[in-house]
Amino acid sequence: MIKIWTTRQSSFATKQLADEHFEKERYLDFCATALPDIDDLVLEWVSSADFDRMLPRNDHPDLSRARARAVHRPLPRPGRHVGQ
Repeated sequence: MIKIWTTRQSSFATKQLADEHFEKERYLDFCATALPDIDDLVLEWVSSADFDRMLPRNDHPDLSRARARAVHRPLPRPGRHVGQ
């Protein structure tokens, strides 16, 4: 008999397989020990003038830069403001 899974069941099973295959727990441990401040460092970088200067320019630089900022800059986490 073929078992028909719901989308939720299928997604959950796929996530479990991916977590095992890519050794999610090992990766998270690595990030916590080797890269504990990476979120803050990336947030600082994408909020900087250096990041703005790196963004692509075209015929409409203000529009292009605004799009790139919207894509690459993270939304502030609750209780945290960009630049903190």
